[in-house]
Amino acid sequence: MNHFPRLLSVGFALILATTSLTSFARVDSNAKEVERYDAVVLSNTQVHKIHSKLNKHDYKLYINIPASYFSNKKEKRYSTVYLLDADYSFALTKQVAEHLMDRDRVKEFIIVGIAYDGPLKYKLNRTRDYTPSTVLDGGYGPEFQKYSGGADNFYQFLNKELIPYISKTFPVNDDRAIVGHSYGGLFASYGLIHYPGVFNKAIIVSPSLWYDNGLILKQAKSKSNFNYSTLHKVYLAVGEHENLHYKMVDDFIIQCFRFFDINI
Repeated sequence: MNHFPRLLSVGFALILATTSLTSFARVDSNAKEVERYDAVVLSNTQVHKIHSKLNKHDYKLYINIPASYFSNKKEKRYSTVYLLDADYSFALTKQVAEHLMDRDRVKEFIIVGIAYDGPLKYKLNRTRDYTPSTVLDGGYGPEFQKYSGGADNFYQFLNKELIPYISKTFPVNDDRAIVGHSYGGLFASYGLIHYPGVFNKAIIVSPSLWYDNGLILKQAKSKSNFNYSTLHKVYLAVGEHENLHYKMVDDFIIQCFRFFDINI
């Protein structure tokens, strides 16, 4: 998996680039109804459901399994990539990853997309699970920020429930990566600081390091030693124009790189 950061960062770039595209559907201007087409089935995928006893929420897992899984009789053990915001990011990331795995550009790995069971509550769910503190303003606004601050509970779910469940269900090794952007990148950064033993790789795209007046950066600065027991590989990315509303580029260049001892 030496090249997986570049691989999945390409997937996220494609995701962000296509969010403004319209869907392939015909609209009746009179009835204002969308004619929907038959569903597309993604190969080599499974859908699992899991209820967290720790934070009391229901999750839906979109899991992509390498082709060799069905023939190796579980003798081979795979690395895993845990993908946040999987309600919309899974399908594209799976296709990009599988394209390169099939061509031996990267080693095979299992993707665990973490989505939500029940009605789609995108802003509420990610505000609740990805933010490290309760802040009533900013973000998506007070309507959603009142649910903020559940990052530690969500990390406990990952560490004590989800990862053990995946380990029991699939032949995996201890090589684990987490992928997140925006609030998801904030959450991945939070884990690197407070729970460095859970994931040894991370892809962090446009993290909301500004959240709660730069709380994550302050927490990183207060750490005299991160005590990483194993080598961590972290891919960080931010758009060059993301200083518009928040100083995200400045956070990277001036502070984030310094705290994580990264050379530019």
